[in-house]
Amino acid sequence: MKNSHVIRVTAILLLFGAGILSSCGVNVEFRTDLLTDGTWKIESLTSPDADPAILAFSKALLSLAEYDYSTNGTYEIIFADTSFSADPGTWEFSDVGLLYLDRGTDDEQTLTIHELTKDNLEYTTTDSSGTYTFVWKH
Repeated sequence: MKNSHVIRVTAILLLFGAGILSSCGVNVEFRTDLLTDGTWKIESLTSPDADPAILAFSKALLSLAEYDYSTNGTYEIIFADTSFSADPGTWEFSDVGLLYLDRGTDDEQTLTIHELTKDNLEYTTTDSSGTYTFVWKH
């Protein structure tokens, strides 16, 4: 009888937890509108793992470009100097606050979004060299 009570309580907690998680889901349409509303320029790039000189160099390179996310699920890197070019890529949201770039390719990146507003996009990403936080502005 005690095991039956534990099973019922566990089932109720699981259902309650699922209800909370589904009510806290990410509003993908809303976030899509924010992401695709103009181009994004780098504001800051930080990492506890990287050499400050390398971060400064990387930020300088990124400052030459703007990221433009389209509603059709593609993005383009637009360089101020037209001698650079980049192939467009793909993007998609997950329902748990992740943004995937070039999913299913060798260039795939998973970005954990911390803030997405009309004016700010902040995310972290981790690779073999460490964790990096990017802040972009419109």
